[in-house]
Order: sequence, then structure tokens, then C-alpha cells
Amino acid sequence: MLPGKQIDILYALHLYKFLNRNQLARLGIERYKSNFSKFINPLLASNLIKCQDARIVGLGYIYYLTKKGFVLLGSLRDISDQKKSYPKRKPTMDSNVFHRTYAIDCQIELFCNCEEWDVEILFYEKDIDNSIRKNERKTRIRLSDSEHIEPDGVFKLRTPKGEKLFCLEFEHKDSMKKSMAKVSNYIKATNQKLVSAKYNHDRGHRTLFIYHDQKLKDRVMDRVAKEYGDVGSWFLFKSYDEVVPQISLEKSRYEISKRKNFFACWATTNREIVDLY
Repeated sequence: MLPGKQIDILYALHLYKFLNRNQLARLGIERYKSNFSKFINPLLASNLIKCQDARIVGLGYIYYLTKKGFVLLGSLRDISDQKKSYPKRKPTMDSNVFHRTYAIDCQIELFCNCEEWDVEILFYEKDIDNSIRKNERKTRIRLSDSEHIEPDGVFKLRTPKGEKLFCLEFEHKDSMKKSMAKVSNYIKATNQKLVSAKYNHDRGHRTLFIYHDQKLKDRVMDRVAKEYGDVGSWFLFKSYDEVVPQISLEKSRYEISKRKNFFACWATTNREIVDLY
């Protein structure tokens, strides 16, 4: 039988797919650097997990489940959806590693806030999840033969105000042109209720745009308001720093700054501040 924290690491990798030590610390699994090595190294040696060395870009080691680890976890914990949460192929080191890591940071904050406020997550589907169709992202929704949206995450919550469906789009240093093209496609998807149709939701969905670059976020909000008028609270905006706390290693201990409230203080294009639901 594996120690409890090693099982916690396997289960966290099942939920999030890729995690580095900062993220594992944010999840409360362990706070001390030396203990991480004690728990993680045997998992690596047993081929229950593997790692991607992203130290050269400042992200440390990024861990993920193997098929062996997934099968063992299924015998130790209830995995209700039984989705295969290990990569089909070895992840590559490219610019997408930043986007993937920061998008998962946002997912972690949502999950932690849902646990704190007792909000049920009915599902959370990521673009990087294994898809049935070859070379197609899991969350892709086609608008036409030549257009589609591909949210970084699609999730549904059971809230005191009913079930709510959301798309999450994380923007990592993208250009204004690319961002506006995405917004245009999301407006089409919203008007046609394509996201709701795919996920069997009887009402409209909201799209959350989280920008790593605060200035780009503000520029996009102004442009959307100018070109599309009042889009209400169907499109909500935050910066990455407004969502994710800072995590640092201080004297071999991971320290986490004041936690953020994922549910509160989203901005509309008219600069109105609203809650998530």
C-alpha cells in the first residue's frame, strides 16, 4: 500500500493531468521541498508517474501519470468518470508548456474555491484531455467548416442559483488580432448556443477570459465594447494575477500568498464588476 501522500499525488495528477511542485504545494499535498523528493522519487522509480524537465524555462519538473499509475489509482480510489488522465504521448517542450501550466493554475483555483464554498463541479473538460478524434482537441466546437472554438476548459457547476455552464479561455501573451478573432468566434458560438448544445445545457453559457498580460486584457475589453456594444455578463474578464496567488520557495518551504476569490470581481466590457453567477 502506498503512503497517503503518494496516493494524493496520483489522484491530483488524475484531476489536473500535469502538475509541478508549486501546484502540488498549492493543493496542500506537501509544503517542504525535501518531503516532495521523498514522496515523488519512489513514484518515478516505480514508473507510476513520469516527469517533463521544464527547469530551463523556470517551471521545474512537471509530473504526469503513466498508464500503470492510472490503473493502480483506480484500485485505490474511486475514479467515477474513469477517464484516461495520462498523456497518449510524451509531452514536448515548446511554448505551449507555459500556456498549459498557467491554464491548469486557473483550474486549481476554481477547484479550491469550489471545495471551500461547497459548490459542486459537475464536470471539467480540458482541451488537453484525450479526444476521440485524432489530432483534435477535446473541447473543440465547430462553427463552420473553417471556424471553431477550442476552450482551454469547459465546466459546469451546481450552484445555489442552479446549474451554470462556462468556457474558460486563458490567453498567454497572445496578440490583439488573435484575441479579437477568438472573441468573434465565441460571440458566434454564444448566439447559436453551440456550447450549450454540445454539453446538454438548457441555458446559455458564460465565457471567462483570463489574460496573463493585464494591459492586453484592458485593450481587448475596450475593443470588444467598441465593436460589439454591450455583451453583458456573457463575457467576463480577469488577469492571471487576479486569479492565481504567488507561490515561492522560502528556506525549503513553499509559501503561498493571500488566496484569491475565483467567484468574485469579474469585469464586464463595460467595467461593471460582477460575481461569476
